[in-house]
Amino acid sequence: MRIGLYGGTFDPVHLAHLVLAETCREKLQLDQVWFIPAYQPPHKPGRVILEPKHRIQMLKLAVVGMPCFKVEPVEIQRGEISYTVDTLRQLQQLHPQHEFFLLMGADSLAMLHTWKEPQALFDLATIAVVNRGKEPAPGVEDLGELKSLVGEAALAKILHVRMPGMDLSATTLRENVAQRQSIRFLVPRAVEAYIEANHCYRS
Repeated sequence: MRIGLYGGTFDPVHLAHLVLAETCREKLQLDQVWFIPAYQPPHKPGRVILEPKHRIQMLKLAVVGMPCFKVEPVEIQRGEISYTVDTLRQLQQLHPQHEFFLLMGADSLAMLHTWKEPQALFDLATIAVVNRGKEPAPGVEDLGELKSLVGEAALAKILHVRMPGMDLSATTLRENVAQRQSIRFLVPRAVEAYIEANHCYRS
């Protein structure tokens, strides 16, 4: 199968995450998209992240009734800093029959040269980049440091996917909850109810 891998903290999962996944599923003709919540993202040291059990449960609630979406807790189960290249290698070993597509936002592509073993990412999966909000993904001319690490041929294989411009961030949602402001219609209703019932993001 053609599997899209979508990693992140999902703290909390929101509608832009789901729109990105569905847009990639349709335009890349993916059989499934696997959401992979990070245990501890390497680029966010020191930031307090909601407990994994809550983030996983919210993801599961968000994808109820959508068989093409799956929550894959492989990074949570490892219980260490979540490097994407390690996850790709592990999933390749567990599912050698699948073809993997690594889904990421334009902001992640701009920082890809700082990730662990960026060249290996291109060897293990096809990279698909989606615009963040109304901003397009950076072009090859903007990726000089990444180009020097992986080569122009690798960058030419990146797939670019356009989705509706949604200026929505988990940071804003957490701030809204902390300030007792509404997040309705920004997250799935079941996720909103879960956050309220479990007092998530309240100071």
